Amino acid sequence: MYKIVRKKELNPTVTLMEIEAPLVARKAKAGQFIIFRAKEDSERIPLTIAGYDRQKGTVDIIFQIVGAGTEILNSLNEGEYIQDFVGPLGRPTEIEGLKKVAVVGGGNTALEDAVYLSNLAKKVYVIHRRDEFRADESIVDKLKEKENVKFVYNSNVTKLNSNEKLESIEVTDKEGNIKTIEVSGIFIAVGRIPENENFSKIINLDEQGYIIAKEDCHTNVPGIFTSGDNRTKDLRQLVTATSDGAMAATEAVKYINNK
Repeated sequence: MYKIVRKKELNPTVTLMEIEAPLVARKAKAGQFIIFRAKEDSERIPLTIAGYDRQKGTVDIIFQIVGAGTEILNSLNEGEYIQDFVGPLGRPTEIEGLKKVAVVGGGNTALEDAVYLSNLAKKVYVIHRRDEFRADESIVDKLKEKENVKFVYNSNVTKLNSNEKLESIEVTDKEGNIKTIEVSGIFIAVGRIPENENFSKIINLDEQGYIIAKEDCHTNVPGIFTSGDNRTKDLRQLVTATSDGAMAATEAVKYINNK
């Protein structure tokens, strides 16, 4: 039996869970997956490992509620147990030469990327233009526990230095002081700019330019549907975009058939 240590709803159909599974966490690597069974009579479902903490002995999974198995899993709460949690399985992602990396940003995406990279790289620099993060406090606290993570506040990346490959970056703080940091990779997570301007006179967009639509992918105009990262949503990943595509297509067929 495997205890659910933490459960967080990312949006109405997507959930993050932190599972107590020390043997899996001890051997887990990027790109691998697990197979879980929520209850003894439930189906077995594979999920990609979204993160792990070897010290705590926990593994993070993110799943979308799309069938009976994930519905049963989502019905369980913190402190309850999953029947089976097998892994890690599959071939891990091959990442060569990843020793020092920088993550730029201060929101959930940036810090979740930093948590993930901290399990792969020897050193992770988190560079943020402000003196505090916009990310959830739980993610910030988790990152601060990592010994190989260093925070660089009130700073912006102003130059990339390379010789065929990235060798270092230059960071400038608010006072104009410049510091060089040796890194072999940089990950930018400072937000997205959706290119939906062409639709602004037809359908409603929010203040950031995303098309306003709920999980059924309906816009404010009957017969126009949207899907993927260009609509309002809490989580923008391949799995949620794929789900949106199926939902939008299904709703469009319903609309046509009812005409």
